[in-house]
Amino acid sequence: MSHISRESCLVNPHIHITTCKPGGEAFNHFVEIRKRVYEMQPVPEETINYKYLAECVIAYIEDIPSGRLCIYKNEALRHNDKPVLFFGNFETINDHEVCAALMDFVSEYARAAGIDVIIGPVNGSTWEDYRLPLSGEHSMFYGDLVQPLYYKDLLQTAGLEIAHRYFTMISDTNGLMFPSGDIQAQLKDGGVIIRTVDINNYVTEIRKLYPLCIAAFRDNALYSDITEDDFLEKYLPLYGRIHKDFFLVAEQDSQIIAFLFAYPHAKQLIIKTMARHPAHKARGLVDTMVRTLYKNASLTGFNQVIHAFMHEDNRSYLRSHFYGASPLREYGLFIKYA
Repeated sequence: MSHISRESCLVNPHIHITTCKPGGEAFNHFVEIRKRVYEMQPVPEETINYKYLAECVIAYIEDIPSGRLCIYKNEALRHNDKPVLFFGNFETINDHEVCAALMDFVSEYARAAGIDVIIGPVNGSTWEDYRLPLSGEHSMFYGDLVQPLYYKDLLQTAGLEIAHRYFTMISDTNGLMFPSGDIQAQLKDGGVIIRTVDINNYVTEIRKLYPLCIAAFRDNALYSDITEDDFLEKYLPLYGRIHKDFFLVAEQDSQIIAFLFAYPHAKQLIIKTMARHPAHKARGLVDTMVRTLYKNASLTGFNQVIHAFMHEDNRSYLRSHFYGASPLREYGLFIKYA
């Protein structure tokens, strides 16, 4: 364990920094900070990405753990062709100096590693948790981010800027026209079949989605590869939430070329993932799948559809307006140059 004086980051002798690793002496303090931040609500689950973890960092006021983050080094991720240092698992009390101390430490760490660009929060990879809320005082739907809104102000005061923006949109199921019979016929004539997921062969179905997702997401901001087994692990915990009418796949020549996955909660349907293979551009396919989802939702009593966590430059964000969706919440990723 190493200690770095808080004075090396900002002149305040009452704050200091400690680094630790999971299972180490100070790691209980790392965990404790979340309890302070979320003292009036259940502490949300979190995952530490051990594959890319470099350090766990804790900021103390006197001897009280008050802020924390993880430093991640993922050499596969680049920003404008430059290496990036990521901070994630970021939690802190509402104190500008604590946040500034953490960011000063990350900057020093980046400079020592010869890295100029710092981005976060990203828990090592965008396959894990990342982003922070920029609007809305509390979580707006099941699966939404729960971090306090003041994190945005703390990071901006510490010199970070918003690098990427994401949006969650919401729309009613009423009023949207059902899928066009003509388009459905054209898709069928082209050998495209839209069906629901085979729940009885769930693992096999998810493995079939793997190459599609790799191809579809490769050009996304801050993309890095994931193994098929790790991809499967992301979807296995979702099995209990799956309703087959809300998990649609499109096949052509026995290959899945698109899928749309949403899960129900209360009277809302939350779209988690929508992807189409870039090599397959069947006209009207995505629109037909979305309208089929809305139709299934309406017929089963769901009155709202939420399009979650869409990048501002993503086609899905632009398309959501076409379905009458309006903004529900905004999120951001932050950047700083060391």
